[in-house]
Amino acid sequence: MKKIAVFMSLVLMLFSMPLTTYAESVAPCAASAPPATPNWKLGVSVTSGLVINGTDATCFSIVAGASSVTSITVEQYLQKEGFLWIYYSYDADSEWETTVSGNTASIYNYKSGLTSGKYRLKTIATLKTASGQTETITSYSDPVEI
Repeated sequence: MKKIAVFMSLVLMLFSMPLTTYAESVAPCAASAPPATPNWKLGVSVTSGLVINGTDATCFSIVAGASSVTSITVEQYLQKEGFLWIYYSYDADSEWETTVSGNTASIYNYKSGLTSGKYRLKTIATLKTASGQTETITSYSDPVEI
């Protein structure tokens, strides 16, 4: 009985002792880091957009390259969010590829009969110069839910 009383006294003393913690102030990252900018050599801008009206989707990609760019290949993939928030191509009819001459491209494609869910457009732009330089840039639209 005496051992139990001593043990209980030790436990009470342990829990009644003040605990000291230390905290250190850290400057937020955003205040010290410059904004991120793309490190493209040939690309100037790549925009991927998706507009859904009812069950009809309008997919658009706008690509601008440097003046040395002579051709642009644009691949578009309409993607739907699936299990565990992973996006996959909606179907084989929602993938398009177009090649244009010059240093700008505006590509529009349409898909109808979408089912409910969350969608986005994935754009892969490959820019090429006459000297053989290439650069591939991937861009995603904001997700749209129906």
